[in-house]
Amino acid sequence: MLTDQVGVLLKRSRKALRLTQKELAQRAGVSERLWAEVERAERPNVSLETALRMLSLVGVSIRLDDPLGTTHVLHDASSA
Repeated sequence: MLTDQVGVLLKRSRKALRLTQKELAQRAGVSERLWAEVERAERPNVSLETALRMLSLVGVSIRLDDPLGTTHVLHDASSA
């Protein structure tokens, strides 16, 4: 499930950066509870915008390849 993968990426990346859920939740503008629930894949309905913001904070980007062979990278709109 996609939420499982996002949760694993968030947790692994956060730990590699030696940051707490609280620190990153504050930076992302979300509650610590939401951050923890996303990491545990207990929040499948988080918006794409919020997920991108959270992933961006831990250095994870999402790459999309279209049928024409063009690659697109999704970015957190607030960091642009």
